[in-house]
Amino acid sequence: MLSAVMNAIVLRELGGPERLVLEQVSDPEPGPGEAVVALRAAALNHRDAWIRKGLYAGITLPIILGSDGAGEVAAVGPGVDPAWLGRHVVINPSLGWGPDDRVQGPSYRILGLPDNGTYAERVKTPAENLFVKPAALSWEAAAAIPLGGLTAYRALVTRARIQPGETVLITGIGGGVATLALLIARRLGARVIVTSSSEAKLARADFSRSKLVNCDFSGADLSGADLENADLSYADLRGARLVQTKTPGTIFTGARQDP
Repeated sequence: MLSAVMNAIVLRELGGPERLVLEQVSDPEPGPGEAVVALRAAALNHRDAWIRKGLYAGITLPIILGSDGAGEVAAVGPGVDPAWLGRHVVINPSLGWGPDDRVQGPSYRILGLPDNGTYAERVKTPAENLFVKPAALSWEAAAAIPLGGLTAYRALVTRARIQPGETVLITGIGGGVATLALLIARRLGARVIVTSSSEAKLARADFSRSKLVNCDFSGADLSGADLENADLSYADLRGARLVQTKTPGTIFTGARQDP
């Protein structure tokens, strides 16, 4: 039996972090095909900050933000197998994708806007979006994967269909999507080149035995002049199937190669 109220972080006005207020709100009730998850961990995404600042489309207030979360199934609605009750799960935040794997349908939305999200003790979601949490992952690790992981997986596997031995260039290593793209690409047997202007972030990517390039993507583009004095050339990029980038342009300041 769920309690009548729960604690949640509610956004009622756009602005700074102080606009995120801890409140008591009504417990979510599962409808047909839905489940309620008692959250053990939730993750922060840039999307949440953009919504809070008013830099996102379709904002409706008040809203409980949060796209990523993991926890235990606390309640199920009509039509949902009661065997889900008590299971440790991860939530797929892509709601209502539709029947075509290639493109989202008209009902597609991301958990945390317009539907209330995971900045709460409990969250309601379609039962089809629940997946059993791998036992090897902590609650925090499991909660951190879904939105960034799905983005990286769709880019590399669904869209690019990366094959072993192909080349993947990942710019701005250190961000969530970029880091997950690195892990997935290496698992697929791809040759990976990663770039960053931060030596600390390159050092953390060193485990992957990928080519590491120190660069600043703040201007210009992939031209011969930009590459002339860097340890990254068109020979490195020849045959690359995918370039994952966060900001356009390239100004290379140095590079090194894994042994």
